Amino acid sequence: MDQGRIFPVLVVLIAAGAALFAGRSWLRPAPPSKPPLVVGELPKVCRELSFEGVAYAVCEIDPHAYSIAVARADAQGTAYGSLEKFDMAMAAKGTPVLLAMNAGMSPERSPQTFF
Repeated sequence: MDQGRIFPVLVVLIAAGAALFAGRSWLRPAPPSKPPLVVGELPKVCRELSFEGVAYAVCEIDPHAYSIAVARADAQGTAYGSLEKFDMAMAAKGTPVLLAMNAGMSPERSPQTFF
């Protein structure tokens, strides 16, 4: 093959290879989106931060201004079982929840360490 024809052929082959490589990344499915850090807005006592691309919330609670409690079950001893049920029970008692978190429970809904 003539030297004058080799260069354009190489350029075309390199461009085609680059297009195929770039096309592979377009064909890949998008990575699953991360769930939101919180549903709704963070309470005023909290702020969202991130470290190395990982989002987290920092909440500073003044024990003189807020009541802080650990709750697992209602007055009858029935486990709340979810943050939603806990929030509804507290609202029914007239005690709105500012901040709640799940401490991790077993499938039997019994505490494993803290209680």
